Parts: sequence; C-alpha cells; structure tokens
Amino acid sequence: MSLTSDNSFNNEYDYSDDIYDESLWSTTSFCADPILTYSPNSTFPSISNCLQHAILDQLAPLLLLISLPILWITLSNAKIEYKATKEEEEEEEEIQEFGRAPHSEIELIKKVLIAVLAGSRLFLFVIASYELLWQNKPIPLVELFYPLTHLITLPLQGRYFVLGYFFVLTGLPEFFNLINSCFGNEFYFLSTCIAKLVWWPLCLFQFILSCFSTIPTGHSNQSPEEKVSFLNNQLFIWFDPLVKIGHKRPIVEKDVFRLLPEMGAKRLFRRWCKERAKQQIGKSDFHYSTSQLNGPSKQTKENIQNYNERTPLLPTYKEKQQKLKNKKPPSIINCLWNLFRWEIIGAMIAKLFSDLLQITTPLLLGQLISFTEDISLPNWWGFLLAGGLFLASELRSLLQNNYFNMMNSVGCKVQSVLTSAVYAKTLRLSSSARHGRTSGEIVNLMAIDVDRFYQVIPLLQQIWSSPLQVVLSLFVLYQVMGWSVIGGVLFMIALIPCNLCVVRRTKIWQMEQMTLKDARLRMLNEVLTGIRAVKLYAWEVPMKQVIDDIREHEVKLIRKAALLRTCSDVLNLTSPYFVSIITFALYIFSDPIHNILTPEVAFVSLTLFSQLRIPMMVLAELIGQLVQTAVSNRRLKHFLVAGEIDPEAVERDLDPQYERAIDVEFASFDWKTKTKKLVKTHSHLPPGHQHLIRGSTTNICIPYSLNNLELHLRRGLLVAVVGRVGAGKTSLLHALLGEMNKVYGFVGLRGRVAYVPQQPWVLNRTVRENILFSNLDDGEKPNEELYARVVDACALKSDFTVLPEGDQTEIGERGINLSGGQKARVNLARALYHQADIYLLDDVLSAVDAIVGRHLFDLAIGPESLTKGSTRVLVTHSLAYLAETDWIVVMEDGQILGQGTYEELLNEPKTAQLIAHLEEKEKENEKEDEKEGKKIFFFQKNIFLNF
Repeated sequence: MSLTSDNSFNNEYDYSDDIYDESLWSTTSFCADPILTYSPNSTFPSISNCLQHAILDQLAPLLLLISLPILWITLSNAKIEYKATKEEEEEEEEIQEFGRAPHSEIELIKKVLIAVLAGSRLFLFVIASYELLWQNKPIPLVELFYPLTHLITLPLQGRYFVLGYFFVLTGLPEFFNLINSCFGNEFYFLSTCIAKLVWWPLCLFQFILSCFSTIPTGHSNQSPEEKVSFLNNQLFIWFDPLVKIGHKRPIVEKDVFRLLPEMGAKRLFRRWCKERAKQQIGKSDFHYSTSQLNGPSKQTKENIQNYNERTPLLPTYKEKQQKLKNKKPPSIINCLWNLFRWEIIGAMIAKLFSDLLQITTPLLLGQLISFTEDISLPNWWGFLLAGGLFLASELRSLLQNNYFNMMNSVGCKVQSVLTSAVYAKTLRLSSSARHGRTSGEIVNLMAIDVDRFYQVIPLLQQIWSSPLQVVLSLFVLYQVMGWSVIGGVLFMIALIPCNLCVVRRTKIWQMEQMTLKDARLRMLNEVLTGIRAVKLYAWEVPMKQVIDDIREHEVKLIRKAALLRTCSDVLNLTSPYFVSIITFALYIFSDPIHNILTPEVAFVSLTLFSQLRIPMMVLAELIGQLVQTAVSNRRLKHFLVAGEIDPEAVERDLDPQYERAIDVEFASFDWKTKTKKLVKTHSHLPPGHQHLIRGSTTNICIPYSLNNLELHLRRGLLVAVVGRVGAGKTSLLHALLGEMNKVYGFVGLRGRVAYVPQQPWVLNRTVRENILFSNLDDGEKPNEELYARVVDACALKSDFTVLPEGDQTEIGERGINLSGGQKARVNLARALYHQADIYLLDDVLSAVDAIVGRHLFDLAIGPESLTKGSTRVLVTHSLAYLAETDWIVVMEDGQILGQGTYEELLNEPKTAQLIAHLEEKEKENEKEDEKEGKKIFFFQKNIFLNF
C-alpha cells in the first residue's frame, strides 16, 4: 500500500467510463459526483461519495431532528404539576435510591467510545477545512457537512438505540469501500485512512454495548422496563423472567413488578380531576360570572333593596350546580383525549407506518415475481427485493407490537382513571342522587362499563386504519387490474347501510339490556340483604322466579343482538371473498384477450384480497365494541354529573377557640329538591335573617324535612335529642354532617366529627381492625392503652372471651357472625378510639339491653365517661338518661319544639306533655317486650319437653 500526500481528498472513489453507464441523479456544487451509478453487469451498484455522505450518513441526524419535537412534548408532559403526598414522596425517594444504578464498566466504555468517535469526525472536519481554506483545494461541501452533523448526533448515540443502529447500517457500505481504497491502488493520508476506518467498527462495538444496560437490583420489585435498553424493550426480553416463574409455579404478588410511576392510580386520578375541572369551568366561565349569577344587568328597585353587605359577591357551590344543571355535561372522551393524546398520537404514528409497510409487501412480491421472469435484471436486484420483503415484514411486526403495547397501556390507564372517578363520585353522591341507585348498579359501572373502555381502546385506531388499508389495497388493485375493481368497491359500499342498521338496532337493545341488568342486580342485592326474612317466610321460590324473569328478558335481548351481530360478522368476513370473485370475474370476462391472469397479477391480487380480509374482520368487531362503549359512555356520563353533597353546606373553617362547637342558625334542610310550587318571598323567615338565603332570587320550595332550626351548643355538652318516631332526629344528625340538602341558613361545626349510625356498618375483617379503622396495611402501631380503655368502655371484653379468636376473630360479610348489640358496640368503639371533638350518636343504646346500656352510658357517653370534655349529641328513645344530660333537644314534625335542661323542659307545657307521652310509650314497649320474652320462653320449654 502506498501512502502519499499528493492525492486530493475527494479522490476516495474512482468511477471509470465503462461503469458510468447511467446516472440516477447528479450534483456538482455540493457533492461533485453523481448519487448512484450502476451497470447491468455489475454485481452491486457503486455507492458514490455523494450518496454515502449526503444521504446515508444524514439518516441518523435526520431521525434525531424529526424526533426532537416528540422528545420535547414527552418531556413537557413529564413535568405535569403533581403535588404528591408525603408518603408518595418518601416512596419515590426510596425507589430512586434503590434504583440508582452505579457507573459500570459498560457505561464507562460507552463514554470512551463516543469520545474516540467524536475525535475521528473532528479530525476529518479540521482536515477538510484546512484543505479548503488554506490549500484552496476544491473540496465538496459535503466533506465539511457530514462530520459536523455526526458530531452533533454522537452524544445521544449511546443513549438512543436507533441512532446507533442507523450509524452501523449506513456506515457499512463506506467501510467496505474504504478497505478497497486504503489497501488497493488509492493514495491516502495515513491519518485520514485510520480516522475513516475506525468509524464503523467502533460504531458496531457501541451498538452492541447499547443492547445491554445496567439494571438496578436494589429494589426487588422495581420494573426493569424503564431501565432496559431499546432492543430489550422492543423484544420484551425483560419480561421473560416473570414468564419462567409462571411456568414453574403460580405467580404471587411479590413476583410482579412495581407499576411505573406514570401508571400509579393516584397520579392518574389527580390528572383526571384537574382536566375535568378545567373542562367544567372552561365551558361555564361565562355562567359563573357575578353578573350572570345575579340575573340581568337591569336593576329593579326590589333587587336593589334585597342586596346588602351579607350578599356574597362570588357564586356559591349550590348556585354553580344550579347553573350547570341544564348544561351539557363534560365529555368523558374529551377528558381522556386531553390526558393521553400524545400516547395515542404516538401509537397512531406507529400504526400508520405499519399500514404503509403492509401495502409494500404485495408491491415487493410483484417485483420479485417479475425479477424471476426477467433474466436480464442483475442478481443484486433480486437480493435487494428479498431483503426488502423480509425487512418490511419484520419492521411492520415491530411497529405493530409497539402499537398494541402503547394502546394497551393507555387502556390500563383509562380503566384506572374511570374506576377511581366512579368510586370517588360514589362517596360524594347526594341523598337525592343516591336515591334509586344501588351498589349493584355502581359495581356494574366499574366492572362492566369501565371495562368496555379498556376493551375498545386497543381497537380504537381501526376507525381510521381499516378504511385506510381498504383504500390503499383497492388503489393497488386498481393499478394491477384496472377498472375491474369497481365491482368489488360497489359491493363493499353496499355493506355500509347494513352495518349502520346493525349498529342502530344493537345500540337500542344494548341500552335495554343494561337497564335489565341493573334491575336484576338491584333485586339480587335486596334479596341478599334481607335473606333472613326471605328464609323466614319461605320466599325463595317467588324471589327466584322474579330474578329469573328479569334474566330471561335480558337473555332474549342478548340473543337477538348476538344473532344480528353474527349475521353482520359473517357478511363482513366473507366480503373479501365476494370482492375477489367479483373482481376476477370482471377482469377476465371484460377483456379475455388482453386481461390475462399471469402469476404476478394472481399472486399480488390474492395477497391484497387477503389483506382486505383483516381490516374487514376488525371493523366488524369494532362496530359491536363501539356500540357497547357508546352505551357505557352515556351511563358513565350521567353518573359522573349526578348531584353531589354540598361541601359548603357545613362551615368547618371556623375559629377553634370559639366556645360553641355546633351552630345552626335558622336553617332548613331537605332530602331532595321538591318540584312543588316555588315561592320567592322570604316572609316565613324571622326579621333580619333574610340574608341567609344568599341572594334575593333564590327559589324556595316548601315544606322541608327540617324547618327553621336554631341550635347553639357549647363545647363539652352532653346533648340528648328526643321525639316521636319520624320527628326528624336522625335527619338532624345528617344535616349536621352535611348529607342533607341545605335550602338556606347557616351550619357550623368546630373540630373533628365522629358519627355512629343507627344501622351499624362493619368491614369484612377482624374485630380489632374494625375498631382501629386506620391505615390497616401500613404497619401503623396502634395506641394499645387507648384501645384497652375503649374496649372496656364499650363492654367488649366479655365478647372477646366468647369469640373464637378474641379481637382477631374475622367478621363475616355484613357482620353475620355478630349480634346487633355487638355490631353497635364495635361501631361505638371505632368512634371512641379516634378521639373526635364532636360525637354524633344515632340511638346507639337501642340495640343493647338495659344493663349494657347503663354501662355504655356511664363509661362511653355520660358526663364522667371516656368522652368527657367533647361534645356528644345522642339521639335516644330511652328517657332514663335525660336527667343526666346537660342539654335536651325535643323534635316534632321536623322542627325543634323546645330545648333546654331537663328541669326547664318539664316546666314547659308543650315539651312536658311530649316527654310524658314518650315515657308512657316506653313503658308500653317494655311490657310488650316482657310478654314477647315470656312467649319465647314457653315455646322453647314446650319444644324441650316434647323432645
């Protein structure tokens, strides 16, 4: 090999006249030589310096340039404002600490290789600049351009697998040409030859290293998906260990990887809430303005007189809800699109390229068949076509797998978001919205309707992809078979009305079926809830018949919809065969002389017809999925805009030093908004309290469940609420909790509130966990001393000795293995353990006998009990404890008939008469209980004697 400095820099390739038969594209100012030249006798086309440096070497920088907007959008979305809780921040720090991979030898070698590669390209750039500027040699501009673009791209080569892949793929032809040039007859600088020769081997070594990545092993359950290399991620190699474990034994929870941070339910739900609020406010900003809420701008004399300093300037929660009541509810689809649009767009791009690569398969197949028929074509053309056919199939498979992975990920996120939204909405439903809705319906929403969103999302892109594939296939068919394809097109157009009729009819039946499903689950829930009464009165057969009748109607609708969908599916699935038969028949019989069915026409057409079958199949399935999802979307939309508990009904942000714990000032409450005659006057309010209406145009509907209540209770009082059945005692507690619709007035609570309902509510867990009722799975240490005092105060020690496992006894569903008194005391113990400032106790003593009731009153509720110093509001029918209370509230027909101490109420004629009536009623109930007890005793005695 001869090396000298006399050779010019651009004499890298030698093109003689016998090879230079044809030029595909020639440039002189930038490259100084043609793009590509070939000869029919050559084994492979010569790759010129211009093609190598101006096109092939620029593919990796061009890819980086195209992907920069995508990377910027991804990083921007990653910076979404998310205020994590303290626990989440600690957990994230722990994951990052364990997941921080040390600087390994692989990473160090990658950095060294990048430095060497950058040095080689910098050297070439300096040499070319020197020859151009100082030696005035005619150096093509591409010799300055391509080293510079490589220098810009190199820092990201080790991080992004695709860049390294393009560097290796595009640098291979140049490497073989350089071997021939450096070790042949060409003359080179030794340093220039070395700088160019080391490029491709080092790129190949860098590419091999990028196939491996240092996976952190500190956290056993951390998902390797976010740390593995690109190739590993694309081939899902990181998932293989979990598959091997599942092959050997059943997979348990500890084997499964932790969710990625962006897949967390809390984070997704907070993003949903933010987007939902943005849409609600954005659509109704104008209606939230003060001028719109206060009515027309024209001020009448009456309106001006009704405004005062207590009139709020900003709309209240109730006014906002009233304004939004008749507005169109926010779209669930729009919210989901705004949350996951970039992921969906990324999947859309992958699907688009996958579809375009799919249509190249029959084109390359046709060229390959033509190559086998034409012996004059060079051999390299056949190899190129075969390689292109293989590469197109593999790349399409890779893109399609990425598409399904991204869309399934979006489906999981949508399922998580909607499930959290339904659950959160359930907790906020108002009493009127909760009326008529059972737990079965809500379970249907989460288990069926939300799942339909998850099922349809992977197929969602077929809405545009299937028509695109059909159009492209028909276009190529037209290029192959001419106007004969019109017959097949007309047949496919005729299918559209049929599919539309199927969609319309199936949607109607689907809505009817979901209504029947809700009714069936509601009936099942009622039967299971009252299973004791059903068994006692032998109602099993009638109840089963009612449920079977509903199910029979439901199955009829399912059968009809399935039959109609099956007919539609059969028609759609067989349509490609009919299209092919019609097209081939028209092609042959329209011109038998010229339209000859050659192997190229036959195989290409059959391939295209086969490709037509797949989008038609998917489209047929998508139609049914979209119908079901549309019904589910409508159900979810109506549920998510149902009425909620007014968060402003009870004022809690009050001065904690204020001496009164509960304030109710001329307030009226109702369980739901009535539709009776609306009254706009405020004459029924006491003078000076009209400002409590919050605006002069408020519509008032009367009568209410609770009317004009006024109650002021100091801290530390023991208050008893008494009255006849239906007087509104329980409603008063619900009003204080904010669960009733406050029509007007003021309600204020100061401090933490604990509520013990009349119907005990228990979890299907141990007795101890039901009492602690805190973060049961977080390992929080309970206050054992307080727990022991609460158990003693609620008379549960004796029950623990009877229960099989003491306080570790598992409570069955709905507390089936506990008596009514035990469930009531467990509920009371739960409230006492959390040491609230205000206790609302709804007739907790009625479920226990007199001895246990006295024990509970003395140690848990009374003046010297465990709750001494807190405010206790006790609804009771037992008048034996009234003399020991600090304050008594007497309810009658939804109003406070009187309030005061026991002695004060006895001196009032109205309240004294009511108390006397209640005492007589209590004595009658005691006598009836004694008679009932005697009957049971003699009945059991007779059974024993007969036995």
